[in-house]
Order: sequence, then structure tokens, then C-alpha cells
Amino acid sequence: MRVGFSEIVITPPVGITLGGYSARKEPSCGVHDDLHVRSFRFVDGKEIFLLIVCEVLGLPLSFVEETRAKIARTIPINPQNVLIIATHTHSGPDLPTFIRENLEREWLTVFSNQIVGSALVAWNNLSEACLKYSLGSISGIGVNRRNPASGLVDNDVSVLVIEDKNKVKKGVIFNYACHPVVLGPDNLLITADYPGFTSAALKSVFGNELCAAFTLGACGDVNTGHSADLSAIGEEIPGRTFERAQSLGYKLAGEVVKGVESSREIEDKLIVKHLMVNLPLRKLSSLEKAEKKLSSWLGRLEEMEHDIPSFLEKEEQIKKEIVYAEVERDLAREIKRRKAQKEVKTELHVAILGDVALVFLPGEVFVEIGIDIKKMSPFENTIVITMANDYFGYLPTREAFLEGGYEAVASPFDENAAGIIEQAIEKAFKDVQD
Repeated sequence: MRVGFSEIVITPPVGITLGGYSARKEPSCGVHDDLHVRSFRFVDGKEIFLLIVCEVLGLPLSFVEETRAKIARTIPINPQNVLIIATHTHSGPDLPTFIRENLEREWLTVFSNQIVGSALVAWNNLSEACLKYSLGSISGIGVNRRNPASGLVDNDVSVLVIEDKNKVKKGVIFNYACHPVVLGPDNLLITADYPGFTSAALKSVFGNELCAAFTLGACGDVNTGHSADLSAIGEEIPGRTFERAQSLGYKLAGEVVKGVESSREIEDKLIVKHLMVNLPLRKLSSLEKAEKKLSSWLGRLEEMEHDIPSFLEKEEQIKKEIVYAEVERDLAREIKRRKAQKEVKTELHVAILGDVALVFLPGEVFVEIGIDIKKMSPFENTIVITMANDYFGYLPTREAFLEGGYEAVASPFDENAAGIIEQAIEKAFKDVQD
């Protein structure tokens, strides 16, 4: 196997709008730590696979396709073998989503060109390499935010190690399933959140030339232990500090270091499978009804402000309903813009490295779906990587849709979407085995 690497800084200018929290109204005011794009080129015979990891919130398919086309004009690669994924930091630049207009178009062009440059450097830095893999486990970071007491989490810490012919560690790709949201809507500093601390710690252990990239597991309903509803309405939540982000990042780094040291060599085999799927959009009220609902909740909040006892008792609930109504209005507006479109097309990938299957899924996929995919996989080891090639918000389970809550309200899809993705991945597993 031959592998090429690249790591470049992509930190946007201070003053850029930060994405990830509707409750955050002010632009960035500084940089706590730099954001990066890290590229890995894998070559085995005629098969080529380019993995690009960006420390941003998410990347819509339109942006990915445009950037892939630029890459394909620069280097001879099939665009379908270019995977561009996000780490999902909520303290990075605002980017387009399913329901939001992008506010930073000038920077978006610069960012796209930076990705192309990173890909070109990785393309030109190709050398013989040995791939290794390990699977570890960690607890005390991820918490199921819908059911903190007994909800599922995925404690797996998967580690892919790339060594040169002299056994020097050149690259580490590590995967863990927990939202990078230690820092909340009150934070106005650009940061990669806890995974950024992990990557920095790995460099301090294995050398500054190490290319250490975090990939996000299935964790649409898993974060570092706070309520998504309270976060959405901008409530102050204890523990959302840089000190805690560093502590959790270093904790994860400890497990990754153990994985690097215990990793075993995997065979030189590379297979890449690309497939498109259509996901059904859920039925929504008309834009007019959604706007009327939002106006009603805003009116109730205004009325309550004149009744202090009632305001203190119901403020949190009313603000939550306002957030839900805003999301439903935005979804209804987008569906209307799409002329009542009933489904959206997105893409999936399965890449085989030795006996390790890498499954790439778009959006914020619930942990249960990731665990199901690992269980159905015919491969000895499977890594589920989300926020890959597209970003449309949450992909909950059927059960979560019935339960309701923030993620179900914010998802543009109906309850069948998760099943469609699982079936597509199951078929892809069979195809890459044939």
C-alpha cells in the first residue's frame, strides 16, 4: 500500500459567523485553536481512495460535488473515490445546511480551494506505507442526550495507523461517536473542540509531523452530557468550558495512544464502493401554518412576560416550543422552495482496507443505527464514519420519531429513512465481497 498525507490550516478570519447553534447570535471574536483539513491518499494497484477530513460543522452535497470536480480537474482520480467529511465542530464557520442559506460565500470559495490544495499535496507525497488497526474502548465522554440514564452509547475507539518503511508513525485516523459540542452557544472563539485537543496531544507523543485526523462515529443522539433542548434555547449549562474540552480530548488521546501501540498490521487491500440513495422527506404543515404556529408561540411568550409567576414557571417550555416552531418553519420554507419535493438524493460509501470496513454516512446518524451497521457487517472490523459528503441534519431511528424531541423535529426525513440507509449498506457489504 502507498499512502500520501497533507495537513493545512483552514482557520477562517475572525468575525465570521459560527455555525451549530441557533441560539448564538454574535459572530466569532477570536481563535482559540486552528482548524485544519487533513488529506490521506491510499493507493493499491489501480484502486485509489482520497479521504479528506475537515474541521468544520458539515458539508452539503452540492459543495462536495463542486469541490470534487475541482480536484478531478487537478489530479487524475474518479470523483466518486473522493470522500470529504466534517468533524462536526460547533465552533467553526457557518456552512450551508438543508434549511439554511450560507452567509459566508466568499470564505466558502477559499475553503473549497484549500481542500483542493490539500488533496494535491497528499497526491504528490505518496510513499510506501504499512497500515495497522486497533479497536479500543472508552467511557465517560459520550452520553445519550435523549436518555442519559440508560440510553445507548458507542464506546468503540477505532484507530487506523499509517507507518512508513522505517516504522515511523506518519498518520493516525481515529474514530469515536460523540458530538464535538463541549463549547456551547456562548462561545465565540473558533475551535475544533475536544477532538482538536486529541490531535494536538497525539502530535506531542508521536511527533509534530504526524497527521492525526478525527472522524465522527454515529452519535446524532450522543453528546458530552447536556440537554439538546436547553442548548437550543441558549440556557447556560455548567461545564461547557475549554478546560473540560481539553480534559476530554486528552482522555480520548490516551486511548488512541494505547491503540497505536497495540495496533496490528492489516493486509494491502483496497476496495471502494459508492452508491446513491433517495431518502423520503417527512410530511410537514404548509409554510403558512408553520409561520402561524411560530407567531402563536411568540405571542404566548410576550403575554407571559407580564405575568412573572407564570413566566418563571413556563419560560423554558415556551422557549423550547418556539425553537421547535422555528425549525418546522424553516423546513417548510425549504420544502416549498423545492416545489414540494418528496425525497432527496444523497450518497453512501463503503471502503475496505484489509479486513477493516469503513462505512461513510451523511448527516447526524443516531448511535443505534451505527451499532446496527457494525452488527450486520460481514467484516472482522467496521468503522462507521458520519458527516460524510453531505449534511442535512439528523437521521433518527424509527423509534425516535415516535418519541419526538428536538432531533425528530429538526430532521427533514420521515421514519423510513434510517431503514433505507441500513438496507443500502447491507447490499454494499455483499457487493464488495463478490
